[in-house]
Amino acid sequence: YTNEVGEAFRSLIPKSLVWLSYIIASGYVLADTIHKGSKEYA
Repeated sequence: YTNEVGEAFRSLIPKSLVWLSYIIASGYVLADTIHKGSKEYA
């Protein structure tokens, strides 16, 4: 996931980019959950 990349570079990049990596990863998980759920229950 993107957050693992953010954590790997935590000491080199601003903290805001680390948080952004978590937001991107969470957004992906949420979108994938919605997509899979809509296919299952549609």
